[in-house]
Amino acid sequence: MNKAPWQPYDTSPPSRVETLGEFQNNGQPPIHKELLMKMSLTILGIAVIVSAVMPEAIAQEPPTADSLLERAMTFDADGDGMLNRAELAKFIEELAARRPGDRRRRSGSAGRNMRSAAGSNSAETVKIGEKAPDWSGVVGVDDAKHGLADYSNAKAIALVFTCNHCPVAKAYEDRLVDLQKAYEKKDVQVVAVNVSNLPADRLDKMKERAKEKGFNFPYLYDSTQKIGRDYGARKTPEVYLLDQDRKLAYHGAIDDSMDATKVDVHHLRNSIDAVLAGKKPAKSEVQAMGCGIRYE
Repeated sequence: MNKAPWQPYDTSPPSRVETLGEFQNNGQPPIHKELLMKMSLTILGIAVIVSAVMPEAIAQEPPTADSLLERAMTFDADGDGMLNRAELAKFIEELAARRPGDRRRRSGSAGRNMRSAAGSNSAETVKIGEKAPDWSGVVGVDDAKHGLADYSNAKAIALVFTCNHCPVAKAYEDRLVDLQKAYEKKDVQVVAVNVSNLPADRLDKMKERAKEKGFNFPYLYDSTQKIGRDYGARKTPEVYLLDQDRKLAYHGAIDDSMDATKVDVHHLRNSIDAVLAGKKPAKSEVQAMGCGIRYE
């Protein structure tokens, strides 16, 4: 019997798109075989990492593929839809730091180094009850210069670190617009600040984004990144709620889900309501979930 000559496996991309018919979803683009395999391996790899560094968390709440991918995506600092080696390292480091046995270490110098992984020059975050760092002369999409003192009449200020490129930040844009509408007559001011210097996040692109989404709050650009360092911001979006005395009342996540239809707890809204009532928020800090801020 004549055997066909041995041929090495061809690793080059196929000349035509081979699709899996069973993955055609309501007219959505077909899924490429190789892409599907890479996605599966990525999910499997992340699951292995999580189970290795967070066994207690796995036992209490087994992660789903969606939750793992959503968590991993928050480390996609450049918004290219993939994690490079440095971004993956930050993801693993944060997971490891969340182990119960590491809590004391996180409060020390090693913890400060871990928390500043998004940027080696980011500072320790402002503490609850502390006076918020002042800032001024920061340009907005309206080309005017803005400062914290400009909002002296506000009973509370929601200072939100955000940007254009981050998919998590984008998912919260409409919610910030709705938040400003809901609390405008209660003298609450939302102020969005971008400290990212990626091309997609510069002032010209910010103006386009603000117009497209109908931002009803100031959207400021600090190319020096000083505000981010002064507050210790590490994620987008990440909120600092300041009370009428401009002390930090709440810090962290806006709510508990990137998907607006799956939100159960409105952390920021609840905290604003508490501040307006002269009370302390039930939870003063909730870990922000978003893309890492890249400090220069």
